Amino acid sequence: MLALLGGIKLGPFLLKYSWIGAALGFFIASFHIRRFSVQDSQESKILQNKVLDMYWNGVVIWLLAFKMAKVVVAPAAFFQNPILEFFSTPAPNADVVAWIVVLIYFIYKRYRLKISIFQMTDILSPAFVLGFGVYELLALQLGTATQVPWGIHVGQNGYHPVNFYIAICLLLAYWIIIRRKDTIRIGSRTAQSLIAFGFSWQLSTYFLVPGQLYFGLTKAQWLYLAILVIGILLFYQTTMFSKTQIDTKND
Repeated sequence: MLALLGGIKLGPFLLKYSWIGAALGFFIASFHIRRFSVQDSQESKILQNKVLDMYWNGVVIWLLAFKMAKVVVAPAAFFQNPILEFFSTPAPNADVVAWIVVLIYFIYKRYRLKISIFQMTDILSPAFVLGFGVYELLALQLGTATQVPWGIHVGQNGYHPVNFYIAICLLLAYWIIIRRKDTIRIGSRTAQSLIAFGFSWQLSTYFLVPGQLYFGLTKAQWLYLAILVIGILLFYQTTMFSKTQIDTKND
């Protein structure tokens, strides 16, 4: 199991397993968008192609923003030697900066193409659930010490494989999402995906070394709880809206 801590040696380079997981996650998520995201109609296929283009543009933008996050986090260091900084270790919170930039891009494209936000997120969010689930299989994250037989052993101690817990939750949630019959309800898949992310990430924090608490929870736990609650409220709203439409048609 310790092999999961490393990667594949290619001459002087080390291809980390987490990088392989990220690449697989990106490609498998795009496979979902291409095959399972919309109904079989011409209008839906046009929307699907637009969102798929946005997705791959977002992937490129994320990678560039991740590498160039020092422009925001440490601009003086970056502009002193831009080429060296681009290929050096990413800045702290570079992933957060990259996701914010991608979010801005998606919002811009949504208004530019005049796409319903829930039509767009109903296609993208299950793909993200699947992609993150695949990524977590290879992005090893050790939690607290444990005696469970599936723990990752480092030296004499075993630790919870937190990434496996997240991966199992997300992949199971993805299977449930694509098998549900309520896909016609706009916003339903978005809500289910938010619930999946909020629940799996919230669960994972209980196997990690706790950080500073704020009113009984860490900052991460409050964030994941907020995502979970938003997903539940959105799912309830889409359910009630669907029932209202059915009742109106029956009347």
